Amino acid sequence: MKQLILVFFAICVLCAFSRAQGIGIGTSSPNPSAQLDISSTTRGLLIPRMTQTQRNAIAGPAAGLLIYQTDNTAGFYYNAGTSAAPSWKAVSAADGWTLKGNSGTDAATNFIGTTDDKPIHFRVNNVNAGQIDSVNSRTFFGYGAGNLSSANIGNLGIGFKTLHSNTSGSY
Repeated sequence: MKQLILVFFAICVLCAFSRAQGIGIGTSSPNPSAQLDISSTTRGLLIPRMTQTQRNAIAGPAAGLLIYQTDNTAGFYYNAGTSAAPSWKAVSAADGWTLKGNSGTDAATNFIGTTDDKPIHFRVNNVNAGQIDSVNSRTFFGYGAGNLSSANIGNLGIGFKTLHSNTSGSY
């Protein structure tokens, strides 16, 4: 009887300890912040692959569920909705602006710019190439344009290095 109690106690301690840490594959010490830590320098993780029809047939997909769709617009998709009302979204730059153009844009929700009173800056080769600043009423476009303009207000410069050295002139 004592052995049975000792074995039961050991199993309880082991279960409690195993719940306190994540599972490691390819590592004996998984990161404590991860439930699953996969470590390899020669292999990757293969996410379930399925067609769009198979994806849409998943019963009650959890929010955040990830799959790789093999047909139509192939790629990674995740459920951004709920189990009751799934909303499959592509994991891509599709939510942002792409270098190949965008379709279905709406000027009320799709734009390049800011949603606060911070200026927008443009750079080429990490050199100022444009600025639109509503607070200081200044706009510059052109490589090196308005480069040193920091204390002035109400200026407009368009072209190569326009107002490049302007540090105090306004309007």
